[in-house]
Amino acid sequence: MVAVFALAAKLIAAAKEIAIAWRYGVSEIVDAYLFVFNFLLLPVTVWFGVLTVVYIPLAAKLRSQRSSGLHELRSELLGAAIVTGIGLALVAAGALLAFFASSWSGFPEEARRVSLEITPWMAVLIPLGLATHWGSVQMMSESRHGNTFYEGIPALVLLVTVVAAPMSGAWPLVWGSVAGAALHLLVTLAATERGARIERPRFSMRSPLWKPFWAGAALVLLGQLLQNLTGIVDQLFAARLGEGSVSILGYVSRVLSLILSLGAMAVARAALPIFSRMQAEGGNRLRRVACRWAVILFAGGAAVLLVSWPASEWAIRLLFERGAFDSADTAMVAEIFRYSLVQVPFYFASIVLVYAVLSRGDYAAVTGLGAVNLVAKVGASLLLVPAFGLAGLMFSTALVYALSCALAWHLLARRGKR
Repeated sequence: MVAVFALAAKLIAAAKEIAIAWRYGVSEIVDAYLFVFNFLLLPVTVWFGVLTVVYIPLAAKLRSQRSSGLHELRSELLGAAIVTGIGLALVAAGALLAFFASSWSGFPEEARRVSLEITPWMAVLIPLGLATHWGSVQMMSESRHGNTFYEGIPALVLLVTVVAAPMSGAWPLVWGSVAGAALHLLVTLAATERGARIERPRFSMRSPLWKPFWAGAALVLLGQLLQNLTGIVDQLFAARLGEGSVSILGYVSRVLSLILSLGAMAVARAALPIFSRMQAEGGNRLRRVACRWAVILFAGGAAVLLVSWPASEWAIRLLFERGAFDSADTAMVAEIFRYSLVQVPFYFASIVLVYAVLSRGDYAAVTGLGAVNLVAKVGASLLLVPAFGLAGLMFSTALVYALSCALAWHLLARRGKR
């Protein structure tokens, strides 16, 4: 079910990318938009990761104990999402404006100008995203996965805006993104209300459950931040490779995410509540199931690599080659997309293994894993990007996922022996 929802959401996202390619092609406007969007998405992604891997196991444990304190924690988490989102929006907007106003960004002049214009308006994506993912995690903790389908709402609104809006420049991208995030929040909260009445936000931290929540959240927060900084590393390296590099990276990432979501997202989101219950039951069943699925998904990822490599240029041409996106753009994006496929088998296997480690509450190990991955990403990029350009970024990502897979497998085996 999660796979079907993920596929539907990603197909909508693919249609959105087709519309952006038709209207903007590989351009400095897309470079600026993607850089700002991905930077602002970082705290939203980290928040979602923390809630997913800490709140869901905690909620499963409390429900098994028939504890009544979960509602109070839910309402205080919503209040924390609102306050933290507003504060982070102000900080992130200020940091981005200072970055683009300086000479450190490495962006061409036009991309810097567009970035400075759109940053204050797009910062609202942070509070909207934090509140939305609060609702998404509530649904996931109850094994309701409609939130995966709702993730296609922002892409759908942006698609309509890019195609139909008469505005020029980057403004269709900006207002489409903001409107899509607002509608996503409303739909998610409405769906959460159907499952269990939404508590009014409480702007306090009086619940006694904050102590066990923070016991895991502090380390997971650091781990998620380290893990997601690898995407910012890609953006920074790509920005220094010349005009259009961030756009190419963006198109490649969107097509690649369609492939990754069919396996990894579906299994991970469906598996975490099950892994948590297995861990609560005790025994070695969790390790056996996780390792078996890692092997299956690695083999599936290898099959995807073999099938997709020869079809890469045809797929990119079918998706994007129209309007401002010409055959030269197709050739550039298809070449980098081929190299990006190398990471697929390792990503499929590693995400299941990491979720299994997280379900055991081994947050310190996963935080250390994130730190190792970030160092490996920066080091590999420094070595490979000067020699291979954007292809070097793809190779470095594949190396990071291979390392993550090996280390997570070792952690599971070591904990199993103990």
